[in-house]
Amino acid sequence: MVTIQIDGKDVAAKTCGLKESLFLPCSEAWCVASYAIFGPATVKTDTGSSKVCATRWELVGNNFIKTSFVPEKYVESLKKSFSPIKGVYDIKAILKKYGFQLAYIGTFPAKYIEIPKLKYTNLMDWLPTKVTSAGGVFMTMMIDGQILIVDMDFVYNKEPVVSIPGTAISNVGSVFWSNYVHGKYNIIQHKDGEKYTNTLEIEKKFGIATLEEITTNDKLAYQLELEAQNMYNRSKYTSVKTVMDTKGVSVPVSVGSCADIMQLHPKSKDIKGVVTEVEACQGSNELVTISFPVL
Repeated sequence: MVTIQIDGKDVAAKTCGLKESLFLPCSEAWCVASYAIFGPATVKTDTGSSKVCATRWELVGNNFIKTSFVPEKYVESLKKSFSPIKGVYDIKAILKKYGFQLAYIGTFPAKYIEIPKLKYTNLMDWLPTKVTSAGGVFMTMMIDGQILIVDMDFVYNKEPVVSIPGTAISNVGSVFWSNYVHGKYNIIQHKDGEKYTNTLEIEKKFGIATLEEITTNDKLAYQLELEAQNMYNRSKYTSVKTVMDTKGVSVPVSVGSCADIMQLHPKSKDIKGVVTEVEACQGSNELVTISFPVL
């Protein structure tokens, strides 16, 4: 159940919803009513309440307006610049140092890092590929302001599997990403006037490319390979996306869960993927997007 409140009172909405997605910078709540909503509000769900800000308005039909909301913490973060950090840290310590609450799925070892002064959007683009693990990491801000970190390879291989009931209403697959993300790289790094070469082989089935950079600090030389591995795994584990309509059945999954759709493939024992998006709608069904890898 999702409701929107202003000053402690429920908005007289036709319907309300909440979308949580690894593909969005933050979760989005929304409501459809006969009037637009401006300013701060509160989203109430089965797990609690969160402060949000109205950011977008859209005419729905002739008589209703859809108002979209993002976390108040997200709006506040967009206004900030985050101080440089240098030293040995893991991603959890970095985010806590910046004042964020977080939830995570995966293992993220500490590494030597040098983070320049960055705005929030640049920071969230920079951290997943250069500081985390190599398993295809996504980061998003949940509706309560927490940062969720998900390692796709970890979830796929180590998390328990939950079956998703319902009907598949969409199934889209693509490996177009293999035109610009490759499975093997010739790594060339220039350090102190010397040229160093290395080969990074992630997957034999995909193409070969060369990555070249000038490295000013040996302690940061690992980042080029880490970024390449993350780009590959982020693409691999989201190659196929299936949207399930749960038909009103409550599903004990959230973004970052490992799930299967065995009822669609009864003869297979390995049709599993990672839940990358959940959209709950008041008075309607829950839509769960499961992303599958190219095997």
